[in-house]
Amino acid sequence: MYSKETAANLDEYFKTIAPYLPEEKYIAVDLNLKYKESLEKYGFKRQLCLKHAPKTINTNIKNIIASYKKKGGKINRKDRKLIKEQKQKIIDMILNEDLEEIDLILKDMVDNLELLHPCIQQLMNKFIIPNFNDFFWYLKVDGVPKTSNSPELNFQITLPKTCKEKNAHYERIRKKNIP
Repeated sequence: MYSKETAANLDEYFKTIAPYLPEEKYIAVDLNLKYKESLEKYGFKRQLCLKHAPKTINTNIKNIIASYKKKGGKINRKDRKLIKEQKQKIIDMILNEDLEEIDLILKDMVDNLELLHPCIQQLMNKFIIPNFNDFFWYLKVDGVPKTSNSPELNFQITLPKTCKEKNAHYERIRKKNIP
């Protein structure tokens, strides 16, 4: 057991378990970069967690927009709408389960990269294209999970939104009342 999930601890852990696993090793992980080096070093292939992908894309877009504004770029209402539409197209592509359709969408986006908003171009070049295959191992290889936490995914799919909101509300109250 490790007290913290650091890059060094991950490296040691994967080094320890790698010899006991089959030749083709797939592991579902969050989109945190600290996993990438260790996994590649010991022959693992990453299946990026599809539950966390939309959130990570949204976070990356917010950071890219903030950086774009700092450099003097202007984003008006029309740009925001365009970014939102293009971002949703990327998220839909990642969550799609038809490899042929996924390839067509990616090819279209890459072929028309110069027509995308500069913020989306940056997202494509720095995040989507370099990690593209890591989103779809679960479609190519039997037995690869598409999320790093199956109960979490089932919870999101099956529980009505009102129940989730009530649970979150009660959890906030409970945390406030703990001394």
